[in-house]
Amino acid sequence: MSINDVDESLKVTPVVKAKSTPDVPDENLSDTVAEEVQLNAVTKALDIDADDSNYTDEVRWLLDYAKDQSEDNSVEGLRWAIRELEIKIGTPPFLEDRVKLMARYAYLFMEGKKTSKELKKLTRGIDVSK
Repeated sequence: MSINDVDESLKVTPVVKAKSTPDVPDENLSDTVAEEVQLNAVTKALDIDADDSNYTDEVRWLLDYAKDQSEDNSVEGLRWAIRELEIKIGTPPFLEDRVKLMARYAYLFMEGKKTSKELKKLTRGIDVSK
């Protein structure tokens, strides 16, 4: 038997899998699936476990903040918004949780923006934030 002799029954046909991109939300996906992909992107950017129930509210607040800051709401845009916030806040104080500190900033930022819009409505469009 030489190296060139091949048993036909032992040949393996390669299986080609379709390339999947779970990080990129498609326009055809439902809103809940797209939101799950975005939540996973935020948890990856924060280096936390997606199933960690300690950060459920914090991740939602950071996702809302990132959507507000990102122009296209793509996964990359959301990650960059989270990273920019992390750089803006800097190193947290001793024994302070980085994710909770960032989420607190995001929550206060979004509440301030909402309050500013409501004040603007009440004053017929005059900016009263000065």
